[in-house]
Amino acid sequence: MVYFLVTLGLFLISLGLYLDYRKPLKVKKTQIDPALIDRIERLEQVTFKALLEEEKNRENPSQAVEQLEIETSKEDRENGFFNKYKLLERYEREDKSLEEICQLLNMQKGEVFLLKNLYKDY
Repeated sequence: MVYFLVTLGLFLISLGLYLDYRKPLKVKKTQIDPALIDRIERLEQVTFKALLEEEKNRENPSQAVEQLEIETSKEDRENGFFNKYKLLERYEREDKSLEEICQLLNMQKGEVFLLKNLYKDY
């Protein structure tokens, strides 16, 4: 009796999955919310704007690098974090411990690690 019920259950499950798989999906185009369409269009504009800027940078890479350096230098001069990162690199080359670096920069360990991660590509 148990084998019969297990077999019947497996058969009905597989039959249900088979019938569900064969049924085509019906999606109405009117189901999409107009606000969602507006968001998608704005995202496309932002994405394509970024792609166009990248293509311009590929055509004239020296100008793009100079512009990037100017932008980063303005931001970093205002904040002073890039200078701290340079000091951090110098202290690491001098084989100073993390605690010594934290004391010299007047920062906590988490801030030092964050600074290293933020500027590791520069």
